[in-house]
Amino acid sequence: MKRLELVDGAQVDAASADTVRDAVGNLGARIEFVVLRETAGGFVQAAWGPAAGLPPGHFLLETAGEHVNGHVQAEVAEVDQLVAAFLGFLEEDRTWVDDFAWVRRTA
Repeated sequence: MKRLELVDGAQVDAASADTVRDAVGNLGARIEFVVLRETAGGFVQAAWGPAAGLPPGHFLLETAGEHVNGHVQAEVAEVDQLVAAFLGFLEEDRTWVDDFAWVRRTA
């Protein structure tokens, strides 16, 4: 099971593709952060640029779990790429991992 969490504390257990698409697609000043967690401990999360120290129009994407080595992050400029990553994670299709230039998270 996967749980969607928003910065305001809202949680959706067993999130649907539509719920994930809506939350990630609306990242911005109102919704600055969203995370999708699986019960096994893996996750994918994204933050809106200014909330993550990046310029407006950019996002910080992070993930950890069996699909990657460690906790990694990437700067993303297209919200459609974020949506695709979250939907891939939701559907357990890990091919999206190869679409990003990951760096190991420090700190």
